Amino acid sequence: MQRLNKFNDVFIYNLKPHKNWFLTTFLILFLIVISFLIVLYSMLIYFEKLYFIIIPILITAGIAVIIIRQLIWIFKGKTTIEINVTEIFIQKNIATFNKYKSYYIDEIDSISIESLFYIKALNKIPLFGKAYTGSIANFKRDSESIVITYRQKQIELLNSLTEKEAYLILNKINHFLEMNK
Repeated sequence: MQRLNKFNDVFIYNLKPHKNWFLTTFLILFLIVISFLIVLYSMLIYFEKLYFIIIPILITAGIAVIIIRQLIWIFKGKTTIEINVTEIFIQKNIATFNKYKSYYIDEIDSISIESLFYIKALNKIPLFGKAYTGSIANFKRDSESIVITYRQKQIELLNSLTEKEAYLILNKINHFLEMNK
């Protein structure tokens, strides 16, 4: 009977990526420009025999692949968080791309919610750093990040969370931390 109770002690939560329509529109327009550049480079290579343009066309094609992957993530991606008594398991899933991260609950020293953790370096800019971070925080409503201290390193567990999602996940992690001690 105790084994069955342990199986019930699992928290699974699915997150969809935030659809920032300004970024999405910018990426689509940038992809159109890059596609035009690839056609232009190809024509220069074919008609003018300018073979030194092969390197720029490869770089441009690489950027296009990165943009396409980001657009696929925005529209089809999801993040699954599974928290149990022993570990936190995070899976970022797109139809063909998967990333897995796993953290042991025993080795988490502290956990907190921080706003705009991923642009923390802006605060180090003299005079204007905190003003930039403050202005971004006013416009970005899904800026909460869950940050853990894991093996003496600060790691951003999840980012771009709303306040409600961040506190829900933080409470569940704290619950499992207390169960483990």
